[in-house]
Order: sequence, then C-alpha cells, then structure tokens
Amino acid sequence: MSIENFKDPRGEYKRICPYCLEPFIATHMNRFYCPEKNGVKNFCKHRQKRLVSELKESGIEIERPKRPPLKLLFEPSDKDFRNIDEGIKETLLNRKIKILEKVLGESESKDIAWDELENLGFTLDTTDEFTLNEFGTQSPTYGKIQLIRHEGNIMKIKKLK
Repeated sequence: MSIENFKDPRGEYKRICPYCLEPFIATHMNRFYCPEKNGVKNFCKHRQKRLVSELKESGIEIERPKRPPLKLLFEPSDKDFRNIDEGIKETLLNRKIKILEKVLGESESKDIAWDELENLGFTLDTTDEFTLNEFGTQSPTYGKIQLIRHEGNIMKIKKLK
C-alpha cells in the first residue's frame, strides 16, 4: 500500500488550517496547513509565509503562534464508536482532570487566567458533563472539578463536594 493512498480510517489526523480555518485531514502529523486550496498545492502555507515575510520586511516582528496540540474532533454521540475511541475520550478527560488538580493543589477553588490554563495544555473540546454553578449558569465539569468563566479572561476552578 502506498503512502499517498493511505487514509486514516479513524480520522485521528483531523486538523484545522491556521490560515483559512477550514478543517482537513492531514496525511501525516507534521502537516498543519491544507494540502491544497483553489487547485494550488500548499496554498495556505505559502500565503502565510509570504504575509509574515512582508510584515518582517516592513519592520513588524511577528511572534510565532504556539501550535495547538493535536485536536481530535469527535463525531456526534449517535454514531457507533469502537471501544478505542471511547478510550481516547477517557484519556483526554483524565488529562484535563490532572491539569485542573495540579492547578488547584490543596485549595478548594482558585482563579487563573485562561492563557495560563491553555499553556498547561488545557482545551475546552471535551467535557464530562455540565452542572449548575454558583451563579446559576451551566459550567463544564471534569470529574469533581467545575470550570467557571469568572471575569473576562479569568477562569475559576472549583472542587465540587
């Protein structure tokens, strides 16, 4: 079987192009831009590089954005998943719980900027469930830890009893 014809049957290499923001399936884990756009190979990648180089020439320095971790896009819940897909979901959920527990430490609740939480590898793509918070709105809950949007960019992490 040739590499060109290989299609990942579980779709683990689903990505979102940082230039055009359209989803695509990468044929390898190093691909971050669409393989083809408007009939032109590597269109988004070359366009992004050209824009960045033009800005550098004009004296504007661009900080390279951090690349997000591989994001697994899950199909709707009514689809028949294989057991391994449930295992992936559970692994992602456990990772998020560990990150939140690490931030909380021994505290019952703690405020943290979203950017700091994101730098630790936390994403909002999957949740365990949603529960009612102290303000009367629904918040994502991971195990026994609730994540509440507090003020602007500040998130409140709170242990549930």
